[in-house]
Amino acid sequence: MKFGWLVALAALLVPAAASAQSADAGPDEAGEGAAGGGEGGDDLPPMMRDPRQLSGIARGEANDPAGRLTVRAVQGAMKRSEFGDVRGEFPVGTKIHLVGLGVGGKVTHKALTLDSGGRAVFDGLATNFAQSYVALAIFPRPGAEDRLVSQMVSMPPQVGTRMMLAGEAVASGKPAVDDLVSDDTQVFEVPAAGTIVVYLRGDTKDVQEIELLEAGVDTPVARTKVQVVSRTASVDGRVSQPEDDRALRAGLLEVLVSRRGEGIADIPVEIVVAGAAPGTPAARTAKTDASGRALFEPLPAGKKYLVRAPVEGRPFESAEFAPPGKTGQRVRVDADWREAKGLEARFTGIQGGPDKVFVARAVDQPRPFLTMPFQLTSSHGAATNLVMAPPVLFAFHGGANLEDEKLYFQLQISIYNASVLPYEPPREGLRIPLPRGFSGASVEEEVSARVKVDENRGLVWRGLIPPGERRFIASFALGSVEGKASFDMAMPYGLWPSQIVFEKMAGLRIDPPSGVKPQVGKTDDGRPLVIFQNIQLDPGASLHLGFAGLPTAPHWQRWVARSVGVLVLSLMAWGIWGLAIRGRRGGGRLSHLEAEREELLQAVVQLEADLRRQRVDEADYKRRRAELQRQLEGTYAELATEEKEAQARAAVADASAAR
Repeated sequence: MKFGWLVALAALLVPAAASAQSADAGPDEAGEGAAGGGEGGDDLPPMMRDPRQLSGIARGEANDPAGRLTVRAVQGAMKRSEFGDVRGEFPVGTKIHLVGLGVGGKVTHKALTLDSGGRAVFDGLATNFAQSYVALAIFPRPGAEDRLVSQMVSMPPQVGTRMMLAGEAVASGKPAVDDLVSDDTQVFEVPAAGTIVVYLRGDTKDVQEIELLEAGVDTPVARTKVQVVSRTASVDGRVSQPEDDRALRAGLLEVLVSRRGEGIADIPVEIVVAGAAPGTPAARTAKTDASGRALFEPLPAGKKYLVRAPVEGRPFESAEFAPPGKTGQRVRVDADWREAKGLEARFTGIQGGPDKVFVARAVDQPRPFLTMPFQLTSSHGAATNLVMAPPVLFAFHGGANLEDEKLYFQLQISIYNASVLPYEPPREGLRIPLPRGFSGASVEEEVSARVKVDENRGLVWRGLIPPGERRFIASFALGSVEGKASFDMAMPYGLWPSQIVFEKMAGLRIDPPSGVKPQVGKTDDGRPLVIFQNIQLDPGASLHLGFAGLPTAPHWQRWVARSVGVLVLSLMAWGIWGLAIRGRRGGGRLSHLEAEREELLQAVVQLEADLRRQRVDEADYKRRRAELQRQLEGTYAELATEEKEAQARAAVADASAAR
């Protein structure tokens, strides 16, 4: 199984899927109504002075009812007013769209115009994970339209949720914000107005057509065939600082655009005045020639300038510089990208605008596959991803410790829904396997209502699985026999890159998973580790590790483990057995040792119970357990001696009686 596309999938979707969680106070509450100095924002947190850092990120709000999402619109930095509250500019009259993506591919749509405070409040949203939501808007400003898209939100059942959609300041003059184009989305092409490009990723072999839906409209807008194309992706590069070059005519500016040392022709290059008002025409424009060069005649002195050049859809911009004087200057734009064959569907002539939201969907598939919602601006189309992935991806990271001839495992299990839609498992729930022969399985309390233990088959996830990753801690034990143990775990969903760690012990031999080489490491306190990384398996395979050379406990320690396991029943059995023996033997040193042994065993049982109930800390538990074991070892040794002497005395007595 090739996991390269899964790694890309994680990069695509992990940032795009988030449940609403509590966070530090955001701009909506942190300053409103608070006492403060006069007008300004120097006392505000950095993320309030640059709200773009928070744009589209949802957080739980305990003061709001469950099922409510409040979206606040902001353009540029926020400021504290003379009354002490925090305010910011917002695009009056703009619509905020909320698109719901539900089980079975159902698409819902709501749109609200910003109120007088720059907010849109959506009530009555699903809190059972049956729908995931995305907020979208286009914020206009002079010379640009900021296209804003939130992360995907799964509404929590207990509290409401708030978020911001933040664009650049109205008079900033900055290039348009475009949340559809980023390193996270791996989309760098910005198609022309009216054009939509859908990139297909994952298991796409059966997809022939893609249809375009307008959110809130039942009939598809258009349908088109999937085509094989050469695709450019991951455009990267840098713009150098201007360099004086006496080989150039005085005052001449040369811009060289190249890829891997070769010039790129027909790249539009602009020289713009730094800090110019939005909409100000460029001071100079030109296209690169066959060698990748664009030449610009002397620029007016007394100003600073910027070089701008889009390469393969990605804009590059230089730092500010003063125009050349006695020499010429050269600016280099070095760009590079990957090229590969891929599948895409392309729509043209689509009428967009701030009032419409679109979603693309694969046609004639056994499961619905949709893109994230998107909008078209007046000057730009849209490029988006359609990911075709299994319903569930599975991974884990963890390790094990040896105690009482058992390997105690603790794994952080990850269940990943790579779709934009919630996944509904079968009626009996999503089966999460554990190794054959496991015992004592448990999960952390936070997920115990969602993840149940099936003593025969492993774990069961009950309920819907929202888009993105869900993690929880699971613990279980595997027994060893005569120093050997086996970890055999079915992988119905496959296993994407996972890791498991063991403490290295003298004589321990581990049969690693097929194709995985062990690596070494150390704990924080210097203990050596054996690490198995990047374990990957196809769906339906099994994960196998074998263990040999595990330490085996002396007989009395094995007996202690058994007695601790049966708790009260073992104590009752020992008590009855001890009374019977004492009655038969009539007391003496042997009877005293047996009573002492019973008390020590009861102390071990109580200590284990105290640890489970967190009545003792780990250090005190280890110290007291070691002391109890030392005392038990001495008691067992004396008992063995007394038993032999008693048997000898009994044999003499029996022989005498026989005579």
